[in-house]
Parts: sequence; structure tokens; C-alpha cells
Amino acid sequence: MRTIVLMIGLLGAALGIASAQTFGEIGGEVHDPSGALIPNASVTVTNTATNVARTTTTNTDGLYVFPDLVPGTYNVQVTAKGFSTVTKA
Repeated sequence: MRTIVLMIGLLGAALGIASAQTFGEIGGEVHDPSGALIPNASVTVTNTATNVARTTTTNTDGLYVFPDLVPGTYNVQVTAKGFSTVTKA
């Protein structure tokens, strides 16, 4: 089974800059080991403290974003047809 390489970037990590800010976001790209981007991959983020999960699908460029997340620790899981599932903390 092929594997997915998961790139996770914390966008909006400037929580310290705006003390009134109460949300953040997680975004990134999904690609295979050769670097080819994977569209239509299912990406799920799960808050480890509350077990609340949200799911989205990568766009045609293999990109995803989860806006308006409550600050916390999240697991990110990616599944795509023909690839192994990948989970990152």
C-alpha cells in the first residue's frame, strides 16, 4: 500500500499577538512520497481534550484548512483511496 505524506502547518499561530483572539486554524497539504499532491483526500482533526472532530476534503491542489478551531491539541488523520491512513499528533 502506498503512503501519504502529511504536511501540517499551523496557520494563524499568532495567538500571542492578539490576546483577545479565541480561535486558530490548522492547514496543510497532502502529497505522496514522490511529492505529487493528492486531491480529494479526507482530513479529520480531533481535539484530544474534548474528542470533538471535524472533517474536510483536500481541494484540487491537495490543500486543506480548518478555520475557527478552539485552541488545544489536535490529532490530524488523512485517508485517501489507494493509500495507507496517516495520523499525526
